[in-house]
Amino acid sequence: MHLYNLTLQPPTAICGAPALGNFSGVRQQEIVVSRGTRLELLRPDPNTGKVSSVLTQDVFGVIRSLASFRLTGGTKDYVIVTSDSGRIVVLEYDPKANVFNKLHQETFGKSGTRRIVPGQYLATDPKGRAVMISAVEKAKLVYILNRDAAANLTISSPLEAHKSHAIIHHIVGVDVGFDNPMFAALEVDYSESDQDPTGEAFNNAEKMLTFYELDLGLNHVVRKWSEPTDNRANLLVQVPGGRSGNTGDFDGPSGVLICCEDHIIWRDMDSPQHRVPIPWRDNPLADPNRGVIIVATVMHKMRGAFFFLLQSEEGDLYKVTLEHETIKNADSDDAYVEVKSLKIKYFDTVPVAAGLSILKSGYLFVASEFGNQSVIELTIGLSYLYQFQKLGDDDDEPEWSSSNYPQNGMADPHTALPAVHFRPRPLENLLLQDEMESLDPIIDAKVLNFFNTDTPQIFAACGRGARSTFRTLRHGLDVEETVTSDLPGIPNAVWTTKIREDDPHDSYIILSFVNGTLVLSIGETIEEVSDTGFLSSAPTLAVQQIGADALLQVHPHGIRHVLADKRVNEWKVPAGKTIVAATTNKRQVVAALSSAELVYFELDLEGQLNEYQDRKPMGSTVLTMSVGPVPPGRQRTPYLKKLLRKCENKAFPSAIVTLTTQGSRILVGDMQESVFYVTYKQSSNRLLIFADDTSPRWITSHTMVDYETFAAGDKFGNVFISRLDRSVSSQVDEDPTGAGILAEKGFLMGAAHKTKLLAIYHVGDVVTSIQKVSMVAGGREILLYTGLHGTIGTLVPLVSKEDVDFITTLEQHLRGENQSLIGRDMLSYRGYYTPVKAVVDGKVR
Repeated sequence: MHLYNLTLQPPTAICGAPALGNFSGVRQQEIVVSRGTRLELLRPDPNTGKVSSVLTQDVFGVIRSLASFRLTGGTKDYVIVTSDSGRIVVLEYDPKANVFNKLHQETFGKSGTRRIVPGQYLATDPKGRAVMISAVEKAKLVYILNRDAAANLTISSPLEAHKSHAIIHHIVGVDVGFDNPMFAALEVDYSESDQDPTGEAFNNAEKMLTFYELDLGLNHVVRKWSEPTDNRANLLVQVPGGRSGNTGDFDGPSGVLICCEDHIIWRDMDSPQHRVPIPWRDNPLADPNRGVIIVATVMHKMRGAFFFLLQSEEGDLYKVTLEHETIKNADSDDAYVEVKSLKIKYFDTVPVAAGLSILKSGYLFVASEFGNQSVIELTIGLSYLYQFQKLGDDDDEPEWSSSNYPQNGMADPHTALPAVHFRPRPLENLLLQDEMESLDPIIDAKVLNFFNTDTPQIFAACGRGARSTFRTLRHGLDVEETVTSDLPGIPNAVWTTKIREDDPHDSYIILSFVNGTLVLSIGETIEEVSDTGFLSSAPTLAVQQIGADALLQVHPHGIRHVLADKRVNEWKVPAGKTIVAATTNKRQVVAALSSAELVYFELDLEGQLNEYQDRKPMGSTVLTMSVGPVPPGRQRTPYLKKLLRKCENKAFPSAIVTLTTQGSRILVGDMQESVFYVTYKQSSNRLLIFADDTSPRWITSHTMVDYETFAAGDKFGNVFISRLDRSVSSQVDEDPTGAGILAEKGFLMGAAHKTKLLAIYHVGDVVTSIQKVSMVAGGREILLYTGLHGTIGTLVPLVSKEDVDFITTLEQHLRGENQSLIGRDMLSYRGYYTPVKAVVDGKVR
């Protein structure tokens, strides 16, 4: 077996904060984003507010972090990337060839994503003179960026700034103007915690804010200042500082904003701190023990001013400003900046972002953590691109200032400030300008041909929470939006229904809200109708086209049977009770009351809905139920089936996550131990495990390729195919009782028989579904898989030896000609955990 991997849809998730800059060398800002294993250059149009993709380039590795920088006096920005290659890479965009060119590549550690190998965090000096990369633990390296005599970019050897027994939470470059470059880090020393078995040292461990200074004269990094800060701090934000090169005035007070749970702190070396609380949503049902955590930040500088937008994990944006004043020494020309107050207020709410960027043209790019990306317009409000309508300075939102608290909020740093609240509202300061389609996360997908067309469709469940979507994907065909209509609120249920049984299409859309029901008519336009006989003042629990030409509505206080001539027969719930759940079909209705009783109705031959007087007590409140459709030629669904346990097997080591069957054979996907072959022996009523995999794998999905073969994906991004020996398969099927299986001795602490690995390939995304399908009528069957980050790919079998030889030779030559952009070995990446076997990489160009 030999397969060709072809990616139909590359990953669409944006991983980490985007890099904003002028990469083309012209006066236009662009955005470089990481899509996990790909770099993409986006160009927003300042006139239309639309974002276009200029370049996408596979890197054949995992991008850990990226940032942009510009050398002092330069007109062009560069991209600096760290990855699992153990190398730091400086890239330049070439607009003529439309490619990223590698300018420098420096090796600093082992390949792979390791906790002590730098690259997880990346911070640049605001003046483009140095860059710091940090690991999660201990290691920090600083590189000096400069020009040579020919004005070409140069990068120095790494300077160490390690601190043993330290966990690093975040790093950021400190704006100090043209003084020696400085970086700030959030660190926790765990040396005492390691030696204390009681756990007391762990509870008393302090989180430190440490400033590292790069001495350009001595070419050395020193730890200049370190002080304890809030133990719940998680992010640092750069604050403008230093003198302006044009006017000589200070751009800001410098230092950093420390984002903590429930509050924000401004801090600089040897300066008084300022602290303000982060406003909470005004929600009486909120958990008071769950604080507000900042997950994304952006700072925007304007002429003579600056502000910050901080986003919480709920998606709320907060505008933060620093009121400061320049203090001049009367005896000399020295001056310094004194912070008067730190202010915060609610700004707007957008989807939770992996990163935020503000463009000079007045747009906010929201790199959404899940779902579509957005562009928003700012009047001083991109994934989402929003335009700023205003800066929030003249609205009615309350503003909280550190000057309103004793000692600027630092009277008792260990005590939380009083909680403050705000009320969320629709967008007021931002205007949605553009939305970039994204499939991530794909939770599950099925390939089916519901519409009996020439090609099947991919039905995918995407998104998370309130932004979840159910999508239909059809290769090469766009979906046309026929009609759209705004709703007065958020519905909690929706139905479509015909008016008559023989209607070819549905005529009504019924929307149920918390306090009412809305009925819309489907035509050239979607219009509200009020003469349908439906009760509009109550929510709806079920809707059914019943009988030949009648409609049925179930609401909490009764059942309405709307006849063809608009007459309404209504059954009302007994006093003191309500309907909590209902299920219907063409001729039957079952309603569950709040008294834990079931009420049954049936349509007679004259079209009347009759109640059966006997009510079934259930013993507890019914949450949901369902009745099957009426079989053709019958008056009712005759009975409800009850699933009885016939036999069971508890020998699986952890947890079962997937099941597929063929005949009496069952393939069981285990959470940690790959796939088990199980057979059911009817004569002895047993489920018997007779084969398993040789390697433990964390299965996320699998499918049967044939009776002896399966294809599966694991949570580490691998797709593999294994096969059971045909003689073993026949032997198991010929054993009527399974006595032979029971008598066999286990092998390698597992079943007696093992599968053989036929092919394995690292796709770089968590595989959420895999199926054997034919994408065109009469076409060859292929394996189609989907990934969590929005990846859709196929594994196409190569049928002839000539095809295998030609494509593998071509792949080998292409791999030699095109090196990875981040310095990762392509074969090592595709064989991340197990060497790649019998799969040709279709991404090699």
